[in-house]
Amino acid sequence: EPVDPTLTTKDFVQRVLVRCNAKLSDTKRAILTEQLVRVAHQRFDREEYRQAYLSLLCIESVYNQQAKSPVGATGIAQLMPQYAEHFAQLCGYKGVDPSDILDTEINVQLGACLFSYLIKETGNVYIAMSAYNSGLGGVTTKALKDLKAGGPVETISYVNRITVLKEEILNASSIDNRISGDRKSK
Repeated sequence: EPVDPTLTTKDFVQRVLVRCNAKLSDTKRAILTEQLVRVAHQRFDREEYRQAYLSLLCIESVYNQQAKSPVGATGIAQLMPQYAEHFAQLCGYKGVDPSDILDTEINVQLGACLFSYLIKETGNVYIAMSAYNSGLGGVTTKALKDLKAGGPVETISYVNRITVLKEEILNASSIDNRISGDRKSK
């Protein structure tokens, strides 16, 4: 898939926040943008993984820092509090307890760490998205085989929504570049 080489991670974050209609003050938007850029570069070595994670967060929570799902997943990355310590150990953090995932920086760090781990475990960003959606309890060898076979309809829809969002942002960037290029040549 083509990636716009002129689209920086910061540009992508700004576009995904607008596209997701994130309800943030200018100050919170600036702080969150810097946090997301930093986390994306710390946890992912490829731009496509950064963009997938940033798109995943939009689908998970619409970047609502106070988001809470019906099953108790919390924050922008929609993490389950009972897994906070496990995520923290996976990421090399010490002394994290369930209430810490209410902190936006910790929430997006742990979510990125989990997503990065799933990419490494599965070898496939799309299966990693499916596994993220299934939750930690759903990430078993059997579940991963099922996901490779297509997975449940809800999970397929989830992966499609992330992929479409990411592609819409990339396509809009490409169109913007062509328009600005046309303006410069006139």
